[in-house]
Amino acid sequence: FGHVAATMDPMDPLGTGSEDGEDGWYKKLAKELETPKKDPNDGHSDPPTGPPEKWPIAFMPDGEDILGNGHVMKKIIKPGIKEPGFPGVNCNCKCHYTAYRMDGRQWDTSRGKFEFFHFIIGDLYTNRLLEAAAASMHWGEIAEFVCTIVYAQGNNGTQRKIPKVREGVVRYEVELYSWKDNQIRFQDGKTRYDLSSKQKYDMVVMLKERAAMLIKCECWEDARERYKDCRYYLEEDCEPPPGEYEEYKALMISVWLNEALCAIKLTDFRHAVEMCNSVLHLDPVNVKALYRRGMARNGLHDFSEAQDDLNAAARQDPKSREVRTALAEVKQAEKGANKLDGKFFSKSIGKKELYGKNLVISQSWDQVDAPPVVYFEIQSDKECWGRIVFQLFVDGTFKTSENFRALCTGEKGKAAVSGLPLHFKGNVFHRVIKGFMVQAGDITRNNGTGGVSIYGGSFSDESFSRKHDHAGLLSMANCGRDSNTSQFFITTAAAHHLDNEHVVFGRVVEGMEVVLRIQEAPVDAKDRPLTKIVIADSGQLHGAVVRDV
Repeated sequence: FGHVAATMDPMDPLGTGSEDGEDGWYKKLAKELETPKKDPNDGHSDPPTGPPEKWPIAFMPDGEDILGNGHVMKKIIKPGIKEPGFPGVNCNCKCHYTAYRMDGRQWDTSRGKFEFFHFIIGDLYTNRLLEAAAASMHWGEIAEFVCTIVYAQGNNGTQRKIPKVREGVVRYEVELYSWKDNQIRFQDGKTRYDLSSKQKYDMVVMLKERAAMLIKCECWEDARERYKDCRYYLEEDCEPPPGEYEEYKALMISVWLNEALCAIKLTDFRHAVEMCNSVLHLDPVNVKALYRRGMARNGLHDFSEAQDDLNAAARQDPKSREVRTALAEVKQAEKGANKLDGKFFSKSIGKKELYGKNLVISQSWDQVDAPPVVYFEIQSDKECWGRIVFQLFVDGTFKTSENFRALCTGEKGKAAVSGLPLHFKGNVFHRVIKGFMVQAGDITRNNGTGGVSIYGGSFSDESFSRKHDHAGLLSMANCGRDSNTSQFFITTAAAHHLDNEHVVFGRVVEGMEVVLRIQEAPVDAKDRPLTKIVIADSGQLHGAVVRDV
C-alpha cells in the first residue's frame, strides 16, 4: 500500500522505506497512532476485545486489515489515481467522510458542512480512523471502512459525537480528494539550511518529479506548491557545484516553466508572466517561455504583447503547430474583444449615469492593467434597491480578487463536489451589523455556515497590507487563517480590529447609499435581516475604469 515514516531522511524525504517486513508502512503508522494509555485495556494496538463475531472482520470478511491489528478493515469502492502515491505522516489531507452505525443509520458527515474536511496525518486530533484510512488511499479514491469504536475518536478521547453502539464497531465511507506535504521534516532536528548543496539539489529533483506526477493528474494547485518549494531551494539555498552551472540553470528553467504552466491553468496569468520573465532573463529565446508568456498575456487581454511573444516563438520554431494555433486564437480573441468593445462603447457613450461620476468607459481593451470592476444588483421584496459597483485590487491580492470576480460573472460553472453554481446571483446578505459591516457570499447554504471558492474548498490568505480604515471596503470573511471561500463583507465604518486577520481586496466606487440602506435593515437577535436582501444579478463591467474625483 505504500509507506509511512514518522521522520524523514534528508536523502529520502518522502519516507519510501521498504514495502514489506518490519519496516512496512502499516506497522509504522500503527505505532504512530498509539497514544499514552490511561486504561491498559483500551485496545489501541492490541486485537479488538469482545467476541470475534463483533470484530470488524466479521462485518467485512472480504476487506483488508490495513493496520494489521484487526481494528480497521477496508474495501475499495472506487480506485484512485496511483501516480502521486500515498500520503504519509505530516501530510495535509482533504477529504469527505460519512459515518454510519452498522444498522445503516448515519450519525456524522462532513458533506454539507464544509466543501472539504482537512486534517494532518499524525496530529491525532480528528480520529484514528480518518488518519489510518487516508494513509492507505490514493488520490481520488473512495473506500468503505469498518472500525472499532475506539478508532472513531480523537487524541483526547472525546466521545461527544460518537453513538453508543451495540456492536462496538462503526462504518465509514471516505473520499480522499487530495493531499500534499504539509512541510518537510528531517531526521536529527535538521532543517533545509543544514543540508549540503548536493542534498538540496537532490531534494529539488525529488520535488520536481512529484510535481510532474501531479501535473499528469491535472492537480494544478498542488503541483504549483511543489514547484514553489523547488524555487525556494534553488533561488535561496542551493549553490551549484563547480562546473555544473549549466545543469543547475536547466533545472531552474524547468521549474519556472512548469510553475508558469500551473499558473496558467489556475488563471493566475500575472504570476505566469513573472515566471516566464525569469526564464527569458537567462534564456531570451526560450520557445516555451515565449509561448507560455504569450498565452498568459492573452489571458490578461494584452493582445499586442501576446502576439509579439508568439511571433518570437514562431521565429525560433517555425514548425510548431501549437504556437501557430495559439497565435491564431489571440488574433481572433482581439478581433472579438474590439468588436464587443465597440458595441459597448457606442451604447454607453454619453450615458455617464450608467456607472456614475467615478467611472468612465475605456475606449480600448489596452487597459489591461486597470483593476477589474464588478457589480451587484440588489433587490428586496421584489423592489430594486440599486447597484453596488466595486473596484477589485490585484496588487498583492490577485487570487482573492480573481475568486470574487469569477463568482460575480458565474463563468466557472458549478462546484465540483456540491454541484451548486459558483455565482453570487441569488445569494442573500445573511448578516448585518449597523455601524460595522454587511456580509454575504455563502453560495452553498445562504446562512453563513457554508461557502466555496472557485479553486475548490478554501484558499490561503494573501496580503494584509491594506487596512480596514474606512467604510466601503470589500474584505474576505473567514473562520480562521487561510480559510477563505466565497463569503465577504463590506465595511460601513472603520474596523481596525480586523486588520491582519481579514484580506481587504476591493472597495465600493458606486452605490454606497445601497450598502448603507442594507445596514439599516431590521435584524433578529443573531443579526440576520428579517426580510431577504438578495443579489438579484452580478457581473463584470468590461472596459470600465475608475476615475477618482
